Amino acid sequence: MIAYTPPLLFVLSWVFALLGMDAPGTGASTPFDEQALRWMLFLGMGWSILGGFLMHTVFARSTAKAIGRQTNGFQYEVGFASLGIGLAGIYASNLDLPEAWIAASLAGGLFLLLAGFNHMGSAGTERLCVCRNRGPGRNVAAARRHTLRPGPARTASTALATAPESVEAELLGEVAGMFGERSPDPHAFFLRHWGVDPLTEGYITAWRPGDVMAVGPLHGTHEPPFYVAGSDQWVCGYMEGAIRTGRGAAQAVLAQG
Repeated sequence: MIAYTPPLLFVLSWVFALLGMDAPGTGASTPFDEQALRWMLFLGMGWSILGGFLMHTVFARSTAKAIGRQTNGFQYEVGFASLGIGLAGIYASNLDLPEAWIAASLAGGLFLLLAGFNHMGSAGTERLCVCRNRGPGRNVAAARRHTLRPGPARTASTALATAPESVEAELLGEVAGMFGERSPDPHAFFLRHWGVDPLTEGYITAWRPGDVMAVGPLHGTHEPPFYVAGSDQWVCGYMEGAIRTGRGAAQAVLAQG
């Protein structure tokens, strides 16, 4: 429900303006365009971004958990920035100064626009895949970052430009989402950027829990005269997968005569 608050306040701003309701600092003689702008500054930007301040500070842990990440210092910095921008929008909406409206609109508009592009880019171009070794003693988490688009230079840019501690926190947040809150406490953390490694220049997309069952019996099947074999055609990969799929493909070829 929290995710729907900003668009709801945006819609309410237009509804109040269309109904002729006076925005903060206005009166009956105020023209419609100014009413709409002030409602947008007051609700659509001001209180909307102030809600982000609360979610990233007061409710930081629950917000991070809801999006599958760990709470860190960057989350609080976003919250503090939201506090300043939100208050600026509310304050500007009460002033009869076009300069204040422009300044607040630029600050809040750019913040929301760039944040939106960042969220869409993270969701649409990257996938975080985490593997966990359940050996004795403390866990060792090995993380691999994969992207959905080809081309190591383009797809790895976000990962390479992100601070290592932020990448580690994000990956371990996925570990917690898969295996529980106690799991992201590894003895060691290893990260390899397959996309820019000169010996690989890319890698396959790893399976997450539930993916194999979703694909079902179609995974690793043959369509004569096309046969599949290799470690990545088995559920867990590695040498065992190469052997099993190789034997299976050979048997399928011999069965065809």
